[in-house]
Amino acid sequence: MKKIILFASIISLFASCKEQVPVGLVLDGNTLVKDTTYVGAVEAPSTKSILIEESTGNKCSNCPAGKAQIDQMVAANPTRIKVMALHFKGLEENFPAEKYYSLENPDVRSLISYLDGDQGQPCAAFDRVKDASDKYFIVRGSGGNWSSALSNELSKTSPVNLHMSSTYDAGSNLVTLNTTLAFTDTTSSKIFLSLFVLEDGLVGTQDSAAFPTVQKIEDYEFNDVLRKAISPVIGSPVLSTMALIEKGRVFRRTVIFQPDGVWNKDKCRIVAVVHKSEANDKSVLQVEEVKMK
Repeated sequence: MKKIILFASIISLFASCKEQVPVGLVLDGNTLVKDTTYVGAVEAPSTKSILIEESTGNKCSNCPAGKAQIDQMVAANPTRIKVMALHFKGLEENFPAEKYYSLENPDVRSLISYLDGDQGQPCAAFDRVKDASDKYFIVRGSGGNWSSALSNELSKTSPVNLHMSSTYDAGSNLVTLNTTLAFTDTTSSKIFLSLFVLEDGLVGTQDSAAFPTVQKIEDYEFNDVLRKAISPVIGSPVLSTMALIEKGRVFRRTVIFQPDGVWNKDKCRIVAVVHKSEANDKSVLQVEEVKMK
């Protein structure tokens, strides 16, 4: 019944614009998708942004120190770093009396499994590039040099520019997201696009390491929290029938979806990740984000 109501709402939305539902739209749960592509003028390459995916949790007493280091990285590179906080199984507990609220969800578990699986917390992946130990997730501290991993990624360029826009219609409770990839160089890589919803400003209790015992930080603010993957967690293919994507090629994906009622939409962002998805190479080529509304 829910799907029927949603589909009717989406038809009504298009009808209000005096347009028919475009051919190629596919209903998948509560999501509609349409892809278009063409060749245009080659854009000037934009600066590459970096994705940091941090595995964390409210019962991880060392995680506040990890967050502080990532916050410093963002402050030093304010326009180039996008962060996703992956609140993960084994560290999450839901004890409302003590204000421990679980922020874990199935998409987080699937994403961590898609990369390395549990490597201990806090750990972080930098653009999904493997370190010397052949791992995407680098454990902070002994043997884990986050600063070096970030430095390596900041020096790289990208063959694709990424543009995003998002609009929210309160009447239908639908978000329309447009994501555009403009290729500035030729590539033979198989390209995937992943879309994630993040939320800021969630408040609860967080453990923190302090000698000689672990301390509880109440009213701790959790930001960059991965709430849901709009796309498949591992991404969906882009221009998969092309063996070679030429520079000047533009690919646009329009996604219409219904946000969860528990999210504060004013504090939600959508992150788009352009990446590879091979057995030994899941590296991120470009990442961008936009406010949901």
